[in-house]
Amino acid sequence: MTRAWAQRQAELLHDCIVSPDVFASMVDRLYDFVVPYQHALETEAGKRHMHLYLVGLLSHLDRKNSEMIAAFVDVERLVLQAFIGTAPWDHRPLLTVLVGPHSTELRGSAHPRWSIAT
Repeated sequence: MTRAWAQRQAELLHDCIVSPDVFASMVDRLYDFVVPYQHALETEAGKRHMHLYLVGLLSHLDRKNSEMIAAFVDVERLVLQAFIGTAPWDHRPLLTVLVGPHSTELRGSAHPRWSIAT
């Protein structure tokens, strides 16, 4: 990061300080939102690690990489690295959950912006 951008980022962050309490209800709603996606994952490990990964992403950590998140949620670094980068998982079930009952309609859509590649 350049020095100019670091300074600008510091200024922006200084102007944007918000109490973490503001987001407490949103985090609870996000956990509820994620449940169907967790069920779409193939493995139990993937379902469990998605929650841990989200906790880390929503945390106060300055750097939100797998190593920092793993330390924050108290799991081995390799566990989250495997979940994010090397564990086999298919995105198609997640897309099906995302679009729900409209998935068959969108699959045949003529508009490329609304079509789903499977």
